[in-house]
Amino acid sequence: MVQVTERDLAMVDWLGTVRLAEVNSIRWALGAMSGSAEPISTRKAQHWVMRMVQAGLVARARPTFQSASFVWATHEAVGKQPPNLFRQTTRHEVAVAAVSARYLALGYTWKRDRRPVSHLDHQADGVATYGDRVELVEVELTAKSPAGV
Repeated sequence: MVQVTERDLAMVDWLGTVRLAEVNSIRWALGAMSGSAEPISTRKAQHWVMRMVQAGLVARARPTFQSASFVWATHEAVGKQPPNLFRQTTRHEVAVAAVSARYLALGYTWKRDRRPVSHLDHQADGVATYGDRVELVEVELTAKSPAGV
């Protein structure tokens, strides 16, 4: 039997929010959830992932095109379907998790932006909050061309 702590459950909730993360992001988020602004070691992060896999709270995979494993919260843990690792947006989701983990390390909380209310409305990649400060966060993997060019 695997012991599951409140920090473990908070991490699983975070994974449910960001959907998909690499171990490096797990390192930063675990450090933040332990009260540190620094990441924990890769070995400790990997140990955490293995414990949570045994508990049935997270799953992991390493697609052949990727040098690192992906980790996500299971359907049993968060009620969401597992991510499709072969979608075009996978790299973007992993990048959002990396940014989110750094915000957590700075003391912010992280959540998804509200759903767009229309087809022309925009949804940010995340909302980082620290006290009264609220930041809408966009993560871009490619440079955007200026309008009209």
